[in-house]
Amino acid sequence: MNQLVWMPVEDKGEAPPEIRLEHEFDLDSADDLASMHRLGHPAPLGCLDCGRPLWDILHKEPLRYRCHVGHRMTARTLLSEEDRQVDAALWVALRIMEDHARTQDRLSQWKAAAGRHQSADIF
Repeated sequence: MNQLVWMPVEDKGEAPPEIRLEHEFDLDSADDLASMHRLGHPAPLGCLDCGRPLWDILHKEPLRYRCHVGHRMTARTLLSEEDRQVDAALWVALRIMEDHARTQDRLSQWKAAAGRHQSADIF
Protein backbone atom coordinates (compact mmCIF):
# COMPACT_ATOMS: atom_id res chain seq x y z
CA MET A 1 0.00 0.00 0.00
CA ASN A 2 2.85 2.37 0.85
CA GLN A 3 4.34 1.84 -2.63
CA LEU A 4 1.03 2.68 -4.31
CA VAL A 5 0.77 5.94 -2.37
CA TRP A 6 4.15 7.10 -3.65
CA MET A 7 3.64 6.08 -7.29
CA PRO A 8 3.39 9.01 -9.73
CA VAL A 9 -0.10 9.83 -10.97
CA GLU A 10 -0.64 9.73 -14.70
CA ASP A 11 -1.90 13.03 -16.13
CA LYS A 12 -5.25 12.32 -17.79
CA GLY A 13 -5.56 15.80 -19.31
CA GLU A 14 -8.17 18.42 -18.61
CA ALA A 15 -11.41 17.54 -16.83
CA PRO A 16 -14.59 17.53 -18.94
CA PRO A 17 -16.59 20.81 -18.93
CA GLU A 18 -19.43 19.38 -16.84
CA ILE A 19 -16.97 18.28 -14.14
CA ARG A 20 -15.31 21.70 -14.18
CA LEU A 21 -18.74 23.35 -13.83
CA GLU A 22 -19.57 21.17 -10.81
CA HIS A 23 -16.21 22.06 -9.34
CA GLU A 24 -17.06 25.77 -9.73
CA PHE A 25 -20.24 25.13 -7.72
CA ASP A 26 -18.14 23.48 -5.03
CA LEU A 27 -16.05 26.64 -4.85
CA ASP A 28 -19.23 28.80 -4.66
CA SER A 29 -18.22 30.71 -7.76
CA ALA A 30 -21.06 29.57 -10.03
CA ASP A 31 -24.08 29.34 -7.72
CA ASP A 32 -26.69 30.93 -9.96
CA LEU A 33 -29.75 29.66 -11.79
CA ALA A 34 -28.24 30.01 -15.29
CA SER A 35 -25.26 27.90 -14.28
CA MET A 36 -27.53 25.32 -12.68
CA HIS A 37 -29.41 25.03 -15.99
CA ARG A 38 -26.11 24.29 -17.74
CA LEU A 39 -25.46 21.61 -15.14
CA GLY A 40 -28.84 19.85 -15.38
CA HIS A 41 -32.60 20.22 -15.03
CA PRO A 42 -34.78 20.96 -12.01
CA ALA A 43 -36.18 17.76 -10.53
CA PRO A 44 -39.56 17.74 -8.76
CA LEU A 45 -37.80 16.51 -5.62
CA GLY A 46 -36.37 17.99 -2.48
CA CYS A 47 -32.93 17.26 -1.05
CA LEU A 48 -33.24 14.75 1.77
CA ASP A 49 -30.46 16.48 3.70
CA CYS A 50 -31.50 20.15 3.51
CA GLY A 51 -34.92 20.26 1.80
CA ARG A 52 -33.77 22.49 -1.07
CA PRO A 53 -34.72 21.61 -4.67
CA LEU A 54 -32.75 18.91 -6.44
CA TRP A 55 -31.44 19.09 -9.98
CA ASP A 56 -31.02 16.14 -12.35
CA ILE A 57 -27.39 15.97 -13.45
CA LEU A 58 -27.80 14.29 -16.82
CA HIS A 59 -24.30 14.30 -18.28
CA LYS A 60 -23.47 10.63 -17.80
CA GLU A 61 -24.72 7.46 -16.18
CA PRO A 62 -25.70 6.95 -13.47
CA LEU A 63 -28.40 9.58 -13.05
CA ARG A 64 -27.30 11.89 -10.26
CA TYR A 65 -28.93 14.65 -8.26
CA ARG A 66 -27.49 17.78 -6.70
CA CYS A 67 -28.87 20.68 -4.66
CA HIS A 68 -27.61 24.27 -4.38
CA VAL A 69 -25.92 23.50 -1.07
CA GLY A 70 -23.83 20.83 -2.78
CA HIS A 71 -25.41 17.63 -1.51
CA ARG A 72 -25.04 15.00 -4.22
CA MET A 73 -26.51 11.56 -4.66
CA THR A 74 -27.21 8.95 -7.29
CA ALA A 75 -30.75 7.85 -8.04
CA ARG A 76 -30.01 4.59 -6.21
CA THR A 77 -28.79 6.47 -3.11
CA LEU A 78 -31.82 8.77 -3.24
CA LEU A 79 -34.22 5.81 -3.39
CA SER A 80 -32.41 4.04 -0.56
CA GLU A 81 -32.50 7.13 1.67
CA GLU A 82 -36.16 7.76 0.83
CA ASP A 83 -36.93 4.16 1.83
CA ARG A 84 -35.03 4.62 5.09
CA GLN A 85 -36.85 7.86 5.89
CA VAL A 86 -40.28 6.42 5.04
CA ASP A 87 -39.56 3.42 7.27
CA ALA A 88 -38.47 5.68 10.13
CA ALA A 89 -41.54 7.90 9.71
CA LEU A 90 -43.87 4.89 9.74
CA TRP A 91 -42.30 3.60 12.97
CA VAL A 92 -42.74 7.05 14.56
CA ALA A 93 -46.37 7.17 13.40
CA LEU A 94 -47.02 3.66 14.78
CA ARG A 95 -45.48 4.57 18.15
CA ILE A 96 -47.56 7.74 18.39
CA MET A 97 -50.78 5.88 17.47
CA GLU A 98 -50.06 3.18 20.08
CA ASP A 99 -49.32 5.84 22.72
CA HIS A 100 -52.53 7.63 21.78
CA ALA A 101 -54.54 4.42 22.15
CA ARG A 102 -52.97 3.74 25.57
CA THR A 103 -53.75 7.30 26.69
CA GLN A 104 -57.36 6.94 25.56
CA ASP A 105 -57.61 3.61 27.39
CA ARG A 106 -56.19 5.06 30.61
CA LEU A 107 -58.55 8.04 30.45
CA SER A 108 -61.49 5.70 29.87
CA GLN A 109 -60.53 3.59 32.91
CA TRP A 110 -60.05 6.71 35.04
CA LYS A 111 -63.46 8.12 34.08
CA ALA A 112 -65.16 4.74 34.63
CA ALA A 113 -63.59 4.45 38.09
CA ALA A 114 -64.95 7.91 38.89
CA GLY A 115 -68.44 6.83 37.82
CA ARG A 116 -68.43 8.97 34.71
CA HIS A 117 -69.49 6.25 32.28
CA GLN A 118 -70.51 8.52 29.39
CA SER A 119 -67.07 10.14 29.46
CA ALA A 120 -65.47 6.69 29.75
CA ASP A 121 -67.39 5.56 26.64
CA ILE A 122 -66.12 8.60 24.70
CA PHE A 123 -62.50 7.65 25.43
